[in-house]
Amino acid sequence: MLLRLYQKLRGRNYSDPCLYTFPFSLHSIMVQFTIALALRDKSQSSRELAKIKHRLVNLHRNENLSEDYLLHVNPRGRVPAFTSKSIPAPLTDSLSISYWVCEQHPSLIPETHRTTIQRLLSQLYRIQADNNPNPAVDDLLARNNISPEHRRALEYKRDW
Repeated sequence: MLLRLYQKLRGRNYSDPCLYTFPFSLHSIMVQFTIALALRDKSQSSRELAKIKHRLVNLHRNENLSEDYLLHVNPRGRVPAFTSKSIPAPLTDSLSISYWVCEQHPSLIPETHRTTIQRLLSQLYRIQADNNPNPAVDDLLARNNISPEHRRALEYKRDW
């Protein structure tokens, strides 16, 4: 059932704001949990948070390596990522997205606990699974039929 829901989400054309996620990504889960906490606080409800659309980026199908995703959403080819007209550029990591949510809902980081919360968020963010080699990047780079922009974006992803 969950799979069908994500398949439906993938096919939609979203307007702003949009959270790009993958259901099995720890970093995506962290951001979704932060948003859920913010939305529970009705006294500070943010219209933008309530309107966030979720877009599945299927890492098993290398959708994070598509030309559009690398050039327009996240040049690192990671999830989560967040786009909105209210921010100058996409937010491309879970920590910056979580902090943006907390700016919309300051009660999530009360001043008396700010240092501890920020330290714990930073520790969670440092949990990385992205240091593993990604053979799909090399496979795509071996092709002759990709645009120069897509090639540069893939090289950036590989070298980053």
